[in-house]
Amino acid sequence: QQRPKQTTTRLWKLRQWPRNLHQPASGKTGAVQSLAGIILNNAIVLIDRIDIEKAAGRRGDAAIVEAAKRRLRPIVMTTVTTILGLLPLILSKDPLFYGMAVVMAGGLAVGTVLTLGFVPVLYSLFFHRRSDPSAERASKAA
Repeated sequence: QQRPKQTTTRLWKLRQWPRNLHQPASGKTGAVQSLAGIILNNAIVLIDRIDIEKAAGRRGDAAIVEAAKRRLRPIVMTTVTTILGLLPLILSKDPLFYGMAVVMAGGLAVGTVLTLGFVPVLYSLFFHRRSDPSAERASKAA
């Protein structure tokens, strides 16, 4: 006999959940936009470094690995300082900022791991040539 009452209570709480966030929609949108901006900036900087390494003469995977090694520290430092900046909002458990701060800190941590992991892999899949045309010409000439 308890099951219908528990289910009804849970559904009612789920229905009330958006009203309990105590934050205007514009604040949520701004948090998502700033999170996306930081993550995209990290990806753009990493791709730019890969292009610089290729222009310096490194080929293929060596350029990608070197760029990832060189950009690891700045990307992690950006993430850590932003999360540390959000830490007072998380620890205060202020109803206005707590949810936003937790989501931004967690999203930034996950987004940084994805940026450092997936961007080099996707770059190598999309822009990595299987064979270098100059190497093919040299092997044919020999």
